[in-house]
Amino acid sequence: MKNNKILWSLKEVNRNSWDLYWPQTKFSNLMQSWEYGEAKKHQGWKPFRFLLLDNFGVERGLLQVLAKELPLIGGVVRINRGPVLFHDLIDEPLNETEIYCILFAIKKYALKRRWWYISYAPELVNTDITTALLEDAGYKKNHKKIAWGSSKLPLIGSDIDFLFMNLKKKWRNLLRKGQKSGVNLIEVTDKDKIRELVSIYENFQKIKKFDGISSCLLYSMLDMSSNFFQIRVYLTLDSDNTQVSGFVFIAYTGDTATYLIGWSNEVGREQQANYLLIWKSIEDAKKARLSWFDLGGINANTPKGVAHFKNGVNAKPFQNVGEYYSFFSI
Repeated sequence: MKNNKILWSLKEVNRNSWDLYWPQTKFSNLMQSWEYGEAKKHQGWKPFRFLLLDNFGVERGLLQVLAKELPLIGGVVRINRGPVLFHDLIDEPLNETEIYCILFAIKKYALKRRWWYISYAPELVNTDITTALLEDAGYKKNHKKIAWGSSKLPLIGSDIDFLFMNLKKKWRNLLRKGQKSGVNLIEVTDKDKIRELVSIYENFQKIKKFDGISSCLLYSMLDMSSNFFQIRVYLTLDSDNTQVSGFVFIAYTGDTATYLIGWSNEVGREQQANYLLIWKSIEDAKKARLSWFDLGGINANTPKGVAHFKNGVNAKPFQNVGEYYSFFSI
């Protein structure tokens, strides 16, 4: 691998170029979207976007890096779930040399920019080989961080009836129960109403004492929309159609819809609101001709009840390799 490791490269790209390549990515995640990088600016991060080129100059994918740079000292960077690969490449797993070359290309560029610390959660499957390659490339495991895992539901190639019948039996029965109850479910576009829902979620975070997505980040993303990015919000109402009983926020990024946040109260739970809201989100994502629905995180930190609910959709589980870091002497 020594002969290959310096041959892969990162080419910085502007918005026009990014928009040209982004539709070519497969299972494109929120953290690598242009809009996510813009939203993180409000938290002091500066996004850098790159086209990943292999040793033959072939365009392999896109990578977004978030940096905080300090004068004279250099900077720290965060890479979350990158790179995202192009359609014609992702079905062929990266071989060991290719993975190593990606890891080394990132480190090489970091040295050039005087980024002295990299915090990296790669979009790479958790295997012994991947772990060994990261360590060989000079990245160390951060054992304090839980590896990202989720499940993805393929929306292309199957009709909605097949997806419905593929739901786990109990999940499907509870969905049917909710459908028969005549719950009022609507998509929300009014910004004031959406901000009200964010406030409900923020209070829910404080009561249950969990981090989740910050309200600041949600507000920033809600102000953004493009051909490749939007946040869709759905809610259910109580029997009087006066009070919110549940809601979900879904992000559309490229070919993927991702569950962001959800909430329901006691009335919503009696209505099976969570089942209705997720199923409506899946139906609309399929109508929008997206390829994937990402259930938005299922790992060791996920509460048992939440994991059980998400697993009921019967999507394909996956787990990434985890969090790594690397220091440099500047």
